[in-house]
Amino acid sequence: MTNNDYKIQVEKEHGKTLKEIMYELCVERDHIPAEISSILNVPKSTIIQWRNQFRFGPLQRATDSSISRRKAVIDDYIDELNDVDLNRDFINKTHSLSGFKELIQRFLELEKYRRTIIGTSSMADMSVMIRIESLNEMLSYINDYDENKLYERYDREVKNLELYKDF
Repeated sequence: MTNNDYKIQVEKEHGKTLKEIMYELCVERDHIPAEISSILNVPKSTIIQWRNQFRFGPLQRATDSSISRRKAVIDDYIDELNDVDLNRDFINKTHSLSGFKELIQRFLELEKYRRTIIGTSSMADMSVMIRIESLNEMLSYINDYDENKLYERYDREVKNLELYKDF
């Protein structure tokens, strides 16, 4: 039998399209090709071909999910920065914590914008993602400091560290 013959047979037996059947078995039930082969009474090589055709393999799904998440984050950045002028004047040019906070927020906007335009180069994208997360964390520290919560945060981190190491 050909793969198409098996396809017709499986669709007829299950009353669904092959894609729906493979989705249920590969994604929802997370079966491996040998199990699916046994369930559908189809050669394992055919199952592997179908799984690859529909991108239902674990690595294919992970890759597709990663690409989808990346696009969603970039779309969020585009929406967030829609009305932002990167060349606008600074509100607080003083050498102070509020001036520093404004600078960090502006660097964060700049990096988010950079991520929307750098393309698909994974190394460049990774570098920008790291800078964005670093700036976000820095802003979090500044905000906690402003709200007199940074000492508490430090104490929590020390306690968390004690779980991994005896002091």
